[in-house]
Amino acid sequence: MIKKLSVIFVGMFVVCSAFGGTPGTWSVTSSMKTNRATHTATKLADGRVLVAGGDNCGNSTCNTATAEIYDPTTDTWTPTGSLNIGRIYHKAVLLPSGKVLVIGGQSNGADLSSVELYDPATGVWKQTGSTSVPRMFSTSTLLPNGKVLVAGGRTSAYPYYGAFLSAELYDPATGIWTPTGSMSVARTLHVATLLSNGKVLVAGGGGSQMDGPFLATAELYDPSTGTWTPTGSMSVARSGMFVAALLPNGQFLVVGGCNGHRCTPLTSAELYNPTTGTWAPTGSMNMAHNGWTSTVLLLNGQILIAGGATSAASGWSFFSSTEIYNPATGTWTYTGSMNIPRGFNTATLLSNGHVLVTGGANAFDNSIASTELYNPVYGSQSSVESSSSPQPPIESGCNCICSYYDNFWSGKHIESLGEIPDVDICNKLCSSAYYGKMEGCFEKALKN
Repeated sequence: MIKKLSVIFVGMFVVCSAFGGTPGTWSVTSSMKTNRATHTATKLADGRVLVAGGDNCGNSTCNTATAEIYDPTTDTWTPTGSLNIGRIYHKAVLLPSGKVLVIGGQSNGADLSSVELYDPATGVWKQTGSTSVPRMFSTSTLLPNGKVLVAGGRTSAYPYYGAFLSAELYDPATGIWTPTGSMSVARTLHVATLLSNGKVLVAGGGGSQMDGPFLATAELYDPSTGTWTPTGSMSVARSGMFVAALLPNGQFLVVGGCNGHRCTPLTSAELYNPTTGTWAPTGSMNMAHNGWTSTVLLLNGQILIAGGATSAASGWSFFSSTEIYNPATGTWTYTGSMNIPRGFNTATLLSNGHVLVTGGANAFDNSIASTELYNPVYGSQSSVESSSSPQPPIESGCNCICSYYDNFWSGKHIESLGEIPDVDICNKLCSSAYYGKMEGCFEKALKN
């Protein structure tokens, strides 16, 4: 199927857009059917976004099992099958099959080891093998072999905030979890990413208490041996829902979080170099973002951080500000603010290059259903239709992403001479990877 879309020039390429909006600004879009915070949002293989679970009253005592799907082409939300168990603080992973795996979390104060699979073809959730221990605030990483690594996390049982050393692997072919090597130190509220060399980096996190210990250490998991080895430590210990992103150059950015008494929020950021195994400081954010801040790798390689909160003895303060990190300069700059302050929200890069932010909380005990779209500034932007000067011949097409995981990709493009090829063509080009997806369209001038 061939579909024509409106286009906007972005430097050497254009982003296909079903909706308008001034670059660098947020626009309110249709709301979800259910208020939710601490939920998950997963972009499906067809470009739609699945949100699942979360709390719908602003605290951990009312956990929804509902799920719904956002369609960017129509700007609509549609209910889909509900989870078997309502949950918060869970993890979600898009599998190579196109199904979504939801892991652990908490339900009405009870820690969960249960795991569920969502099938977009049927809209139904089915329970699959459970993890060996209940886990919340763990990390989950899709490996190149199609298995899922879950590491660390904690339980709320005694000792309170006790973190885990253990890790385990889920095999989608059997639906069974098996133990793998344990980390050198127990971690919860840490970060993890699949590096381009196929190893998994975990960094930071917390130990057993609200006031620490906070961790600066990092370690690498090798799927071929099932073992962990230490690597360079961060310059600053950080925990508490800090955010991270794998950059196109292979380096790993961590930013924010908290440490110290009552987990004081941080503005600092640093970069991990997999080649040297070392960390180096980079520019700090303008504002401390904590409280389930969302981060997105944009199509131009820059990083967007949206929303979040700061915690203090007086309680949580939520904010609407957003910032952009430019890897070329190592600096953060403010971009347009969201229309509603929020933390504990999600952010998802859509196939048209826009960013969808969903739900969250905007006050203590107040989760929300509102959603917003961010229109990034991709280089020097001007409308194709508004140009009055003669245009040179163009080559057009879409970036085709051959993906093992959302932050591990290699870009290709499809020439389409003015029309947008559908995702099936992309999948054929990506036959050696787990799945292919369209990640934005482009046009560039051809030489006369």
